[in-house]
Amino acid sequence: MLAGAERGAGGVRINVLGPLQVVRGGDDGAAFEVGGVRLRLLLVRLALDPGRVVTRERLVDDLWADTPPEEPVGALQSLVSRLRRALGDNRTVVGSHPAGYLLDLPRASVDAWDFEQRVATGRAALTAGRFAEAVALLDGALELWRGAPFAGAASAGFTSAPTARLTELRLAAVEDRADALLALGGTEALPRLVAELTGLCVTHPLRERAAVRLMRALHANGQQASALEVFERTRRALAEELGADPSAELRDVHLRVLSGAKPPVPRPAPAPAGFPAGRAALPLWLTALVGRDEALAAVKERLHRFRLVTLTGPGGVGKTRLAIAAARAAPPTTDVRLAELAGVDGPDAVTQVVLTAVCRPAEAGVLAGGLPAGDPAGDPVDRIVRALEGHDVLLVLDNCEHLIEDAARLAHRLLAAAPRLTVLATSREPLGITGEALWPVTPLAVPEPGSTAQEALAHPAVDLFTERAAAACPGFTLDHDTVEPVVRICRELDGLPLALELAAARLRALSPGQVAARLHDRLRLLDRGSRTAPDRHRTLRAVIGWSWELLDEDERVLLRRLSVFAGGATLPDAHLVCAGDWPGGPAPDPTVMEDLLASLVDKSLVAAVGRETGTVRYRLLETVRAYAAERLVEAGEDGRTGAAHLRCFVELAENAEARLRTDGQIGWLARLDAEQGNLDAALGRAVAVGPPEHALRLAAARAWPWLMRGQGREAGERTAAVLAVHGCTPPPGLEQAHALCVILAQLTAPLRETGGAVIPSEAMGAALDTAQQADHPVALAAALLLAMAGPAEAVGATAQRFAGHSDRWMRAAAHLVLGRIELGAGRIGHAEHCLRRAVDGFRALGDRWGLAMALVTLAALLSVTGAADEALAALTEAGERDAEMGGSGEAPLSLLLSGRLRVRCGEPAAARADLERALAAAERAGDPDLQAAARYALGELARREGDVEAALHGQQEVLRRLEQLPATGPGAPARLHLLALLHTSLARTQQRRGAPDAAGPLHRRALDLAADSGDQPVRADVLEGFAEYCLALGEAARGAAALGAAYGLRGTHDAGDPELRAVLDGCAETLGEAGFRAAWERGRALSRPESLALEAG
Repeated sequence: MLAGAERGAGGVRINVLGPLQVVRGGDDGAAFEVGGVRLRLLLVRLALDPGRVVTRERLVDDLWADTPPEEPVGALQSLVSRLRRALGDNRTVVGSHPAGYLLDLPRASVDAWDFEQRVATGRAALTAGRFAEAVALLDGALELWRGAPFAGAASAGFTSAPTARLTELRLAAVEDRADALLALGGTEALPRLVAELTGLCVTHPLRERAAVRLMRALHANGQQASALEVFERTRRALAEELGADPSAELRDVHLRVLSGAKPPVPRPAPAPAGFPAGRAALPLWLTALVGRDEALAAVKERLHRFRLVTLTGPGGVGKTRLAIAAARAAPPTTDVRLAELAGVDGPDAVTQVVLTAVCRPAEAGVLAGGLPAGDPAGDPVDRIVRALEGHDVLLVLDNCEHLIEDAARLAHRLLAAAPRLTVLATSREPLGITGEALWPVTPLAVPEPGSTAQEALAHPAVDLFTERAAAACPGFTLDHDTVEPVVRICRELDGLPLALELAAARLRALSPGQVAARLHDRLRLLDRGSRTAPDRHRTLRAVIGWSWELLDEDERVLLRRLSVFAGGATLPDAHLVCAGDWPGGPAPDPTVMEDLLASLVDKSLVAAVGRETGTVRYRLLETVRAYAAERLVEAGEDGRTGAAHLRCFVELAENAEARLRTDGQIGWLARLDAEQGNLDAALGRAVAVGPPEHALRLAAARAWPWLMRGQGREAGERTAAVLAVHGCTPPPGLEQAHALCVILAQLTAPLRETGGAVIPSEAMGAALDTAQQADHPVALAAALLLAMAGPAEAVGATAQRFAGHSDRWMRAAAHLVLGRIELGAGRIGHAEHCLRRAVDGFRALGDRWGLAMALVTLAALLSVTGAADEALAALTEAGERDAEMGGSGEAPLSLLLSGRLRVRCGEPAAARADLERALAAAERAGDPDLQAAARYALGELARREGDVEAALHGQQEVLRRLEQLPATGPGAPARLHLLALLHTSLARTQQRRGAPDAAGPLHRRALDLAADSGDQPVRADVLEGFAEYCLALGEAARGAAALGAAYGLRGTHDAGDPELRAVLDGCAETLGEAGFRAAWERGRALSRPESLALEAG
């Protein structure tokens, strides 16, 4: 085998330049032949298009011609199986595809393609004057030639054209090699060259170009008489056979030989058949292609594998830009033609545009086959086919959607007739023909809200907008001040490139914030495009309007009605909402609706997402949705369709609510998450236009999902909006729903941007009475949550009553609340009993959310009893249950407790990671109390690591934030607890800084705050911090008494706290065992108020 010849996958090489030969992969590289005429034909046919799928229809036509088998698909499949068996270990090179089969090898692993590439490269070297390189390359190409191409398959019609082309290419390669050798000079190679060219002229007596090279070689070798004989012989043959005179080139060489002049510098042979170059006709853009590197690579790969590739996508997404970039990246030996269809119409428009693109009179007067480019005679498609014959051509059909049938028919006919043609089409819908490979061009990726400027710039949508904005508005930069509105612009415009460019252009007159604020009216805002752009791309409205005009009436009805969905729709929901009162006929059944949706998907106006989950959702880009919503209003259908949408999602929310407390919780949470946009839109509609009862029902049904997901701020804002419509008086029959909304509004008041409680005390009392008398678990749970802001005794009594409730979920929830109360009261044993019952209850129900809540609280208890391993295991399981639900409001708390526990276990790196994640999760949830708790814990970690300045800075920042939050309301008790702990931590930090004078007042303030707190563990923590302070002052007896009082309050020592162990050991060492025990018992015997007055001494 020729050195340097490339082998494909597994080292396989297919040789067709001579008898068919397969060179086996492996070390031996042995060649073998494939037996059976039909098997050889199949392998040869696949080798004509290596790496590309050949359709079943084409294979059947080529292999059986006019006598196809009765069951062609089965016969072909059987033939492929036999070929794979014949190939043995190399059987995998014959690949399968839904559309057909392919030889899964690179082109260079087939000797015919390798030959063509070497000849083209050699000719390029010759043209550039690199004659020695040209000789080497052309020698390598000619060495691949073992005989007539496709020997043994010559009778097959599909080999005739490539055989003629390859034969012509070999002759041209011999002549090019002769030019290179003559240009190098020297006499060593002349005898062999004369012999080769003499044989060529004997077998091709009318080939003037070979005669010219032979005459030059003879002349250079001093054989002028022989050169003159060659001229005379050729002249006579031309006259007798063709009645033609010698060419100007042949006559010129004749005169030079007669005169003894030096032979001229040889010129390289023209490309066979003289196909005109067309790559220069591709448009050059004034701006860069942004964010399409991966897509461009994928399209190039598809063009290598398939002969028809269609880029689909909505208007303005950048299909043409991507197609042109892919065309420019085509191999140098491939000619590229662009047929722009956007501005044409009519029955023959596609054919005429392609004919013009392929047969350009200005570039070449005569095309392949000698047909004059401007000759109108004959079928235009046949003219295109003859022009394409013998050439590798990439034809770009741009903007096919309005002529989709004509474009599909022409592409199919050309691809069937021109085996070396590849078509790259762009269209808002597929051409829909066999063998088509689709590449959906999607909008550019957008960043998440809250991204920094650096994070946002990593997303192509922001990169594009920023580049275009800087061009439109010199001095524009993406920074801290502009990133928020820019991210919002990119997200609300779905990353659609044209929309982003139009928005960036508006920065000449508006700020990014002003553009973002006006996107609710985007079709009017983005109405000024480039003056040189096609009409359909001048404005955002025109882009969508172009697609709208191509729809039939039923498609228009469905598209405008789909605009009521926010975030997409399932097929059942789309049918339920959109099918009623269908104009002009009966309502479409679900099957017809599915067909209409599929048609809109094909036309790139609707996106089908979620196929991998098994539940397809149909989603409109927001720009398409805005246009369709205008059309819905114009049709007078907005009221009816909006009402149907509202009814649909009230029913969904109410059906889901009860199932969220069962083992079906995960599936229903996922469904509600997927429909959050629709649920929000439905509630917004109910508040704005009614009916108000639907608003109350929907808000009540969403109360529990909001709380489960930690969406307290959203819950507060939306329930407050609902109550603003209803007031404080519940409508008849909806008392329970009204009470739940009132309680939820009060619970979440601190989280609302407006802040503060908005519920009058009388209405609050009535709502609590209604909730406690209700039989609905969520109403009862909400009442419990709100009651936790009051006296512990009252909460305990309420929870104790609910612990015997008939509903299993309510019993588990009551035990969870009781466990928290008992833990706060220092009754460790009873607290653990209640919490374990809650864990068991939620686990039996399959409620992951309740189980995670109970495990987190149990872990907090276990951490102070010294059961660190069990506590970490409980937190790990809580995190796993939370992950099963896709994340919930307990995630920050789980991470917070895990981080604090790891601090105490001496795992600072893991602790910091958990706490930083907890802070980030709390910030995403918009929960200021959890944010403060996470920052407090990070300060504790810094202090314990010895970084007292960082600890002091962090603690002072937490104090500042806490002082800005309300001192009353549902979150006030927890806030008071954290303030007490924070002052103790600040005091300990001051002690580490060597500032005991600053520590004393902080300890006293912590004791005062703890006295107001109803939480015994918090009081115990404060006393333990005070004990450390006393020990540092030399007052070990007072410190031991504080430690005893802390034990009495909590019911145990915090066995997991290494700082507490150090204080205990220090007091015992100073006082001795008996003295320490006496002081400790004295403190333990104190009443709770007395224990917190120890600082008075």
